Amino acid sequence: MEKILCKNCGIELSVRDNTCPKCGSSEKAITLNLRDSIELHSSVGGKVRDWQRKLKYHFEIGENFFRKTKQWNYLERIIDWTNNFYKELIKNKDGKIIKDIEEPLSQHQGHGFAKYIKK
Repeated sequence: MEKILCKNCGIELSVRDNTCPKCGSSEKAITLNLRDSIELHSSVGGKVRDWQRKLKYHFEIGENFFRKTKQWNYLERIIDWTNNFYKELIKNKDGKIIKDIEEPLSQHQGHGFAKYIKK
């Protein structure tokens, strides 16, 4: 919202007023009110590698933006190569479960990046 006041006497002016009808001053004080908002989202992830730098364990927990629906969801993903384990839990902001998978990693084929790998 915009507010225009006479800088000399303080009465409210219209956009069309070139001079103040009360004191004749041409100086104006314009007040603008701006509003914005910010959202904070957090997540944590990590990887464990062996001494040969081979990936052994990967995890992600926290909020994740899903581009297809343009919404923030809760994501919990664990990939454990050592114990042949895969877990993925995705919930929307209301707590409704979108995806809940817990299976041996060897059975989790053709998903995510793996679906683009040609055999």
